[in-house]
Amino acid sequence: MGLVTSKSEDASQSAKVRASLPADVAQKTLDTLASFTRNYLPILFNLVAETTAQEHNSTLVALITAFASLSPKHTSKFFTDVLSKFLSSQIASQKDPGLLDSQLGTQEALLDIAFALLPHTTAPAELAYLWRAVEPLLASPKTPSLQKKAFRIVESMIEHHHSHFPASSDSQDEKQPPSTQIIRAALFNPKAYGSTSTTAKRQRLKCLTAFYQFCLPTPLVAASELWAALTSEFLLEIVLGAKESTSKIREAAEEALGVLLKRVEIQLDDVPADERCAMRLVGKPTVHEVVLRMVAMLTGHPHAKSGAILCLGKIVQRCRGKTAVLSEELIVRLVQVLLESLKNPAKEVVSSVIGFIQTTLRSLSAQTLGPLLPEIVQGLLLWCDPKDHNKFKHEIDVIFERLIRKAGIDRVCELIPDDFKPLRAALQKRWRRQERARETQKSKKQKHPDAMNDDFETSARIRERNQEYNDPLSDESDSEHTSSASAMAGSRRQLKRGGANRLQLRDDEAIDLLDESQASKAKTAKPQSSMKQNDLVATMIPTMRWNSKRILLAASLSR
Repeated sequence: MGLVTSKSEDASQSAKVRASLPADVAQKTLDTLASFTRNYLPILFNLVAETTAQEHNSTLVALITAFASLSPKHTSKFFTDVLSKFLSSQIASQKDPGLLDSQLGTQEALLDIAFALLPHTTAPAELAYLWRAVEPLLASPKTPSLQKKAFRIVESMIEHHHSHFPASSDSQDEKQPPSTQIIRAALFNPKAYGSTSTTAKRQRLKCLTAFYQFCLPTPLVAASELWAALTSEFLLEIVLGAKESTSKIREAAEEALGVLLKRVEIQLDDVPADERCAMRLVGKPTVHEVVLRMVAMLTGHPHAKSGAILCLGKIVQRCRGKTAVLSEELIVRLVQVLLESLKNPAKEVVSSVIGFIQTTLRSLSAQTLGPLLPEIVQGLLLWCDPKDHNKFKHEIDVIFERLIRKAGIDRVCELIPDDFKPLRAALQKRWRRQERARETQKSKKQKHPDAMNDDFETSARIRERNQEYNDPLSDESDSEHTSSASAMAGSRRQLKRGGANRLQLRDDEAIDLLDESQASKAKTAKPQSSMKQNDLVATMIPTMRWNSKRILLAASLSR
């Protein structure tokens, strides 16, 4: 069995072991293991320093954390020694920059060990010592791996030891852990995002999320000014993270937005509806206030504007059906504001607006959608020019299908002018096809009432089900759809030209393609043309195509 196991497997195995042992036997076993902690931890430290594979390293770090939980008295001494070695290595690399590459692996291993021991370290002096060691790395993009590990350590420090942080930094005692004010100044710095490497951006977002979750006062209403200032900075980080090209960073931004909304929703559960309205008027912590702060970012750069629209769509998606938290009136106002952005020449903004409309249609009733229908149709028609082969055709088709489902085919078609007759005819044709499919399905159900299985699912229902699971607010949806279509077109062109490759083997030769050493020996060649040509011409054409000297020679001989 390898070192790498999933968390679910580890949890299930631990549960089986605990269930199979009596309580006294289990405690006696843990006490026995605790007596060997002093000997085992240095061995595990050496293994972490020598291991390069990330999955093995994470398993060893989890094992060190488990042993540290058995004997906290030994953890404190080891923790201090690890930080001392890390600072000595860091000082040496600062004095001589040539040692940075050679010391980098050692520093990474020491930070991994410090991260493993941190949950079971409670001494305030050790926390202060750790903060002084990792704080310079938070704004140092020259070593991305160390910066990422520093953010991870700060996140763990906030999660496990936030109760030890003082609120302000009035005292100058170096043995006291950092205050929340100092940590906030180091994390929520407008210049910090630009000095964060791409490798560490995901971990930075998780660190900010932990601070927002654990370091803010529990009743947010009591700290409205702090919440307002922190939320503006936090939303900016979320918007920028939502537009990153790395999917893990976008997932971290979405998780951060979920934590922000959850904190606001929890403190609103016991507040009456009339008091919530009063809170909105004075800028108290509400989802309504979060939306207004997000709307204020729509006047910035198109990149930030696109990210703000994506986040607004996520908020509407999360608050779907919660009219007490996010009213339909506010959603209607958002749609009216964002429809103007369909005239924006930046396609990333248009893509975000189309995704927002596609998501919002699920949250609006047919009665609420009625007055908005002409504006939505006219906005979509700006990107429905048949002469313009834009990449939003699939998403706009999905929106029209949902509009037809809510308002009816006749109402939608009467809003489409005669300049878009092909679009109107296509929508009507598709609707008639779906009607026939529904009638066919209905007749089959009447004939076979007991045979309710997937065989009777029509193409319309399958497409509708797939659209429900497709995330319209993902930046990858448009690019993947376009790239797949272009890839299929390229394959068809390649086959049409006869450019597809085939394996060239002898009659008595067999190759196991699952064996890399044999598969690498396989040669490829273009298929021979089936046209009958003169042998001399067939041999001259490749030569004349690629060798200019022989082309000139052939021309002189022909004279």
